[in-house]
Amino acid sequence: MNKIDENTLISDVLNKSLLVALAFTRRGMHCPTCQNRFEETIADGAKRHNVDVAELIVDINNILNKNK
Repeated sequence: MNKIDENTLISDVLNKSLLVALAFTRRGMHCPTCQNRFEETIADGAKRHNVDVAELIVDINNILNKNK
């Protein structure tokens, strides 16, 4: 599986596993249900919600690695 980075579209990472939605929602980010998920990268969403993108990426990759 390719590692997710800050330039990955939110919709692309959600397509890999719906469990990734937890990484967003536990930070108060409702990206999984937002229409912008098809156009915004993880970095865009993190910036919009004042979330540390590096921590978000680590969380997303941990979720994906645990659920291979």
